[in-house]
Amino acid sequence: MTHLATWFKERPLWQQDAARRLLQRPELLASDIDELVQLCKDETTGVARPDSRTRGEPIPEHLLERDGQQTRVQLDAIEGVKGINALAPRRPLEFGSESLVIIYGPNGSGKSGYMRLMKHVCGAPTSGRLYGNVFATTQQEQSCTIQYTFGSEKRRAQWTPKTGAVTDLQSVAIYDTGCAHVYVNDAHEVTYEPPILGLLRRLVVTCGVVDQVLGRDIASTPSLLPRMPAEYADTEAQRWLGQLGGSTSCRDIETHSVWSSQDEESLTVLGHRLAEPDPAARARALRNTKTQVSKLVTLIESIETQVSDEAFIANLQARQDASIKRRAASDDAQRVFSSAPLQGVASDSWRLLWEKARAFSDDVAYPASSFPNTADGARCVLCQQVLIGDSRGRLRGFEAFVRGALEREAAEAEKKCQDLADMRVEIPDDADLDARLDLAGLADETARSLIKARVSAMRSRRERFLSGDDVDTLPTLPVENAREYLVKSEAQLESRATTFEDDAASNDLGQVRKQKREFEARKWLHTQTAAIVAEVERQKRIGLLEKARRLTNTKALSDQASRLSQELVTDAFKERFQLELRALGATTLQASLERVGASKGQVLHRLKLTRMRQPVPTSDVLSEGEFRIVSIAAFLADVAADCGSTAFIFDDPISSLDQTFEEKVAERLVALAASRQVIVLTHRLSLLSSLDEAGRKANVSRHLIALDRQDWGTGEPCDAPLAALKPIAALNTLLKEKLPRARKLYEELGSSEYSDVAKGLCCNIRIAIERLIENDLLADVIQRFRRQIHTMNKLDKIAKVTAEDCRFLDSMMTKYSYYEHSQPLETPVAIPCPDELHDDLTELIRWQTNFSKREVLKP
Repeated sequence: MTHLATWFKERPLWQQDAARRLLQRPELLASDIDELVQLCKDETTGVARPDSRTRGEPIPEHLLERDGQQTRVQLDAIEGVKGINALAPRRPLEFGSESLVIIYGPNGSGKSGYMRLMKHVCGAPTSGRLYGNVFATTQQEQSCTIQYTFGSEKRRAQWTPKTGAVTDLQSVAIYDTGCAHVYVNDAHEVTYEPPILGLLRRLVVTCGVVDQVLGRDIASTPSLLPRMPAEYADTEAQRWLGQLGGSTSCRDIETHSVWSSQDEESLTVLGHRLAEPDPAARARALRNTKTQVSKLVTLIESIETQVSDEAFIANLQARQDASIKRRAASDDAQRVFSSAPLQGVASDSWRLLWEKARAFSDDVAYPASSFPNTADGARCVLCQQVLIGDSRGRLRGFEAFVRGALEREAAEAEKKCQDLADMRVEIPDDADLDARLDLAGLADETARSLIKARVSAMRSRRERFLSGDDVDTLPTLPVENAREYLVKSEAQLESRATTFEDDAASNDLGQVRKQKREFEARKWLHTQTAAIVAEVERQKRIGLLEKARRLTNTKALSDQASRLSQELVTDAFKERFQLELRALGATTLQASLERVGASKGQVLHRLKLTRMRQPVPTSDVLSEGEFRIVSIAAFLADVAADCGSTAFIFDDPISSLDQTFEEKVAERLVALAASRQVIVLTHRLSLLSSLDEAGRKANVSRHLIALDRQDWGTGEPCDAPLAALKPIAALNTLLKEKLPRARKLYEELGSSEYSDVAKGLCCNIRIAIERLIENDLLADVIQRFRRQIHTMNKLDKIAKVTAEDCRFLDSMMTKYSYYEHSQPLETPVAIPCPDELHDDLTELIRWQTNFSKREVLKP
C-alpha cells in the first residue's frame, strides 16, 4: 500500500506517530496519550518544549506494505515468560520447523495465555488487557523473549508491555473469537472491518481522546477577567473588551486602558455638568472665578516684570544717574552759595522750601509777578520782610541756580527714580495672597504653595532693588512657573464656563451622559489592566490549544477510510469471500458482504443473506456454527491474499462447527500451511485427526506441541498425548521414555509406588494397540473422528492381514483392557512388572515393523 504510506506522510506528524504506536501495540497506554497530546501541542507551536523527551516519528513503511511483502515470517520459540496470566513454563515453547504447528492441550493448560501473549506481541487490534496471575499474592513484571525467523535471518526480541508489539511480527495474522473481523452491531447484523480500516478507526478514536484532553485543558483555564458592569454596555470600552483575544497587542491594551489626571479631571467635570441644576449660573460663577485668576495672572506678570533682571538694571542705572547729576548740581551750588550767610543752601530741605516758596508766590502772594518778586516794596514770601539791599540779589541768584541746567538734570533724574518707585505694583503679603487665591478658586495646596513661593521670592528680589548694585546678587526665582499653572487654570475655567453655557443653551444632556459613561468605562478598564493582560495571555494559550484541536480533525481520516472501503471491498474481494465460502463448504448460506457506511473512520460491511424475504437481523438467522464459518471466510478473504508468506495463528477455529465444517476448515488451514507457517491451538482430538488427514493428502507435515498444567503454573510443554501420535511413535515413547521412569520407581520405592504409574502405562498401551489396528491392521481405511471411509490404494492392504495377526492383537487388547475396569476382589489381575511390559512393547513394535514390510500377495 505505497499510496497509503504516502498519504500518511501528509498527515500531521502527531497523527503519524499515533498510527505508529497503534500498529505496535493494540491498546495505547495513558503515557502514550500524554505524549501524543504534547506532540500535538508542539506541532502547533512549531517548537518542542525544552523538557520534552518525545519527538514525533512517522510510520515505518514496511508496516503498511502488507500487500507487497515477500519476507517470510515464522515464529520459532517463546521463552522466559513472566507475569502473564498463570503461565509459568520452565521450558520454552518451541514451534519446530514444520509449517503446520498444532498446540494441543486440555482446558486450563495455558493455550489461552499463550494466545493472549501472542496477540500483544504481534499487535493484534483486539488484544485487550493482558493480566498477570490474578491468584498470585505478588505480581511479576510482564516480559518474554520471542525467537523468530525474518526472511532467512534468525532474530530474538525482548517483549514487555512498554515496548509494545514487535515490529517484524506485526504482519502475523491472528484469528480467534475476540479478534476476528466479524462483529455483531447494534442492529444485530454481522459486520466486517478490514485491518487497515480498523487502524484508521482506532486512529479516529485516538484523535477524539486527544481532542478531549485538549478540550479539558481549555476548560481548566477559565477567564479571571471580571465582567464589565452592565451600565457600561454599548460603550467603546465594552466593544473593545468584547473583541479581546490572543492577537491583542500590549500597545492596544495600553491605548484603551490608559488613564491620566486629565482624564480624571474630565470625568469630574462631566459629573459636575450632570449634577448642576443651573448651568447658566454656574457659567457666570466660573467666569467670575476666571476674572480673579486673570487678575492674579496680571498681578504676577506685573511683579515679575518689575523684579526682573532688566527692571533691576534700569532702576540701578536711574539711581546711579540721579546720584551723579545730584553731585554735579551740589558742586555747582557750593560754588554759587559759598558766601551765603547760612549753610545748607541747595540741600534737599532747602530746595523743598524753595519750591514751596515759589508755589506760594505764584499762587497766593504775587500771582501776577514772576518768582521771585524783587520789585520795590516786595516782601520775602518766607519771612514777609520787605526786600532790601542784597537780599533782592540773593533771591534772584537762588532762582537762577534752581533754574540752571545742572539742577534741572539732577531734578529730572531724581524724578525718574521716584517715578520708577511710584510705578511699582504692591506685592501682596501671604494673607493677602491667600485671599486672592481663594477668590481664584485655587484649592490645590501644591499649586498654592508654588504660587506663594514664587511671590515670596519676588518680594525678596524687590527688597534688594534699592540697595543692591549687582544683578548677580539678586535672589533667584523658583524654576516652577506659577504663572503657567494660573494660565492653564484660566483656560480650564473658560472651557468649563463655555461648556455650562452650552448646557444652558441646550436642554439635552444625553451626549454628556454618554461621554461620562465612556470615561467611566475606560477608567474601569484601567483598574483591570493586569486582568486584561492575563486574559490576553490566556486567550493566546487557548488559541494554540484550539489550533492543536484542529490537528485532531478526523475528516481526512474518514474520507480515506471511505475511499479504502471502496477499494478493499471490491468485486474481487467479494469474489474472494465467495471462494472462501465454497472452500469451507458454506455455499448454501448464499451470503455476501455489503458496505453499509462510514463515520469517524469506521467503515462497516454487513453480511447479507441474499434470499431473505423478511427484515430479520442476520444474526438471528445464522446458527453459531454458520456465524463462525462466515467469520473465518471473511477473515481469510481479507488477509490470506494480502499477507505474503507471514505466519497465521488460529485459536480453536472449529468451535461450534459440525464435522463437515470442521474438516473443511482443516483442509483450508493445511492449504495455507503449504505457503506459510500456520499455528493452530486446540483442545479437540478430532481437529488433530482432521489436520493429520488433510496434511497427509497435501503432503504437509505437522509439528505437535502439548501443553499441561503443573503445580508451578500452566503452559508447560509436555509429551503429546498418545492418541495424537502415530502408533509406532507412541509405542517407542512408551518403551523408551515412560517405562524407564516406571522401572525406576519399581526398583527404588517398590511395587506400591509403581502400581499407579504402571496402570497408566497399561492404559496407554491399550490406546496404542487401538491405533495400530486403525492405522496398520485396517490400513487407515476407517478412523475414529473421521466420517469418510478411504478405500483408494488402501483396501487391498487388508489382504495382508492373517489370522495370526488378529489373534496377536486381540490377545494384546484383551490383556491391556483389564486395567481399564475394576477387578474382582477374589481374583484381582496383577499389574505386569517392568520386564513384562518391556517384552510386550517390544513385541508390538516388532509386529508393526514386520507388518509394514509385508507385501500384499498378488492373485
